Amino acid sequence: IGFAPHAWPLAAPFGLLWLAAPALALWASRAPTVGRRLAVSDTDARYLRLTARRTWRYFETFVTAAENNLPPDNFQEDPTPRVARRTSPTNLGLYLLSAVAARDFGWAGTMKTVARLEATLESMQSLPRYRGHFFNWYGTRDLKVLEPAYVSSVDSGNLAGHLLVLANACEEWITALVSPNARLGMLDNLRLAAEALEALPGAASDRGRQIAASFEELDALLGGPQAIETLTPTLQRLSLKAARRIHDIAPAVEDEGVANLIFWIDAFRQSVVEHDRDRQRLTESPQLLKTRLGALADTARTLARTMDFKFLLDPERKLLSIGFSLADNSLDPSCYDLLASEARLASLFAVAKGDVATRHWFHLNRTATPLGNASALLSWSGSMFEYLMPSLVLRAPAGSLLEQTNRLVVAWQQAYSRKLGIPWGISESAYNARDIELTYQYSNFGVPGLGLKRGLSEDLVIAPYATGLATMVDPHGARQNFGRLAALGAGGRYGFYDAVDFTPSRVPEGEPFALVRCFMAHHQGMTIVAIANALHG
Repeated sequence: IGFAPHAWPLAAPFGLLWLAAPALALWASRAPTVGRRLAVSDTDARYLRLTARRTWRYFETFVTAAENNLPPDNFQEDPTPRVARRTSPTNLGLYLLSAVAARDFGWAGTMKTVARLEATLESMQSLPRYRGHFFNWYGTRDLKVLEPAYVSSVDSGNLAGHLLVLANACEEWITALVSPNARLGMLDNLRLAAEALEALPGAASDRGRQIAASFEELDALLGGPQAIETLTPTLQRLSLKAARRIHDIAPAVEDEGVANLIFWIDAFRQSVVEHDRDRQRLTESPQLLKTRLGALADTARTLARTMDFKFLLDPERKLLSIGFSLADNSLDPSCYDLLASEARLASLFAVAKGDVATRHWFHLNRTATPLGNASALLSWSGSMFEYLMPSLVLRAPAGSLLEQTNRLVVAWQQAYSRKLGIPWGISESAYNARDIELTYQYSNFGVPGLGLKRGLSEDLVIAPYATGLATMVDPHGARQNFGRLAALGAGGRYGFYDAVDFTPSRVPEGEPFALVRCFMAHHQGMTIVAIANALHG
């Protein structure tokens, strides 16, 4: 260059790039930025906490010793109450995460939660498996595999990811044996008891006002400056007094409203006892609890790592098959080929574990569609489930295509339903059609413009758990939408019903919609975990 000054303009840019190469390499190799914690107002946080607390009641009620401490798949209220006594890997994983969230919210004590998790993992270890994978369905009473025996790639990926999160949570608790949100958890139970009281016809009676005064006194104590250890005897005495008054007004015949009130005051009393027991154990023998937590973490991590994903990869397409049929001893010919899919957690886990090559991740289709001034990834059915379920444990980096897609999809679903004048939140769910045994049917639903599937505009089914998932993106909008759903009567004993069906051909004559009165375990779990993510970061 020194002998050819005329070459300087051509060589200078390359020289500058060469000098800047180390800085560029450093910038390119930095870990992606994690999205900022969502800003949630106190009003929204309180509403969302209570929504999640009602939803947790499903697992409190149905995960019992009779079910081998496994979560039944669903409960249908209408025409007669009926529990579906079967469970799946996704149900299991989301129940375990919901139990973690219940402790972190302060609804359950650490010792109670540890016992709950130990019982479920013990049953899980006794279940038949194939190459480390849990089968798609088991009976909760007899623990037998339900035929046809099938390994689902997406279910296995969900459970594997959830088990790793469980392991991490247990290890974190070793250094914080008492829930930091014990006071808030007690308040949630108390506030739901107060709501149940207000809904009773006799709330304005002398006895009703006495009970309300007890609740107000308890609320003031919990909101005051005194340490919870100092308050515990008073909380126990006042709550017992309130419980006795409630039982005095209980009618001779079963009443739904009074039963709710009794449940919530009992839940309050139990939470006081559990947190007090945790504090006592911390001073008496903390090492035993730490040892149990460590054992839980080891068990959960081992169950996840034992799953072999190698044989689930289609060797030609380099994609995960839908699953493996044990009876046919063969892979399903269909594969998960979209990045915007509920299966991306399985793909990432398989890559991270080393069961499949890194290039598999780049075989996932990234076809995008324009939404307003930006672009979002296409999914198969345009459902909230496909886009947001992996985000329960797999946070998209800020500014990434996945993070942008999640924001755009929620906004698109909101705009779509706004045009129709109904609440938003479309995803796979039960709907208002029944089989010969009067069991609700189940299908995937989505929003036109987001999915490759044809005919998405033919159905209009709103699933409240989709709003739950969206709290991780737009907590304020989700809270408002929950309010609209509640105004339609979509709230039940265990949180929100699975769906509100607006499809004209399935709506009773003269009615604007049909409530689908059932609760699905995995949808309950998604709601709880998503709200926990939104509020706890």
